[in-house]
Amino acid sequence: VATYEIPERVHSIAAYAFGNCTVVESVTIPASVKAIREGAFDNCTALTEVILPQNAEITVSVDALLNTPWFRNQPDGCVLIGKTLYRYKGSEKNPVIPEGVTVIGESAFERTEIVSVTLPPGVTEIRRAAFYGCESLRSVFMSPGLERIETMGFYHCTALSGVVLPEGLDSIGDYAFAACPGLQTMTVPASV
Repeated sequence: VATYEIPERVHSIAAYAFGNCTVVESVTIPASVKAIREGAFDNCTALTEVILPQNAEITVSVDALLNTPWFRNQPDGCVLIGKTLYRYKGSEKNPVIPEGVTVIGESAFERTEIVSVTLPPGVTEIRRAAFYGCESLRSVFMSPGLERIETMGFYHCTALSGVVLPEGLDSIGDYAFAACPGLQTMTVPASV
């Protein structure tokens, strides 16, 4: 098995750092890594194992690991990288987000057919385009503790009719609820 261990002194895996690598089957990513950039492991045709620290908090670009056997072999449902919900690849219309998730990752639910979702306590961030183009999404329940919704978080969620943003939310990114023609009501807390 061709394995590679990222050194402890590395803080970020650069864009396309391992792109098109056909020999690495397993990679170990240490706790020092805080970001995996765009296409970092794109088209790594042999990569079947990604070893991460138990509760890693890593910013992962949407396409960093999508085009790998590791991603294809993940069971249907929520694919996690540490405490981040990296991608939803299930068919369930009302997915259950596991307890312990703190971040809904970039484009995590993009263009899925989900109808409703409840963010568990502990989720502090909804990253860029997390629910982009979820045209069937009618309801979303956001637990207290949510601090930030990034740019285009719910962009083009055409069935979304009402949103209650939790107290403690302090940042809503550009176009977070743009192109949501069904949105009739939104409760925005004073903390924003």
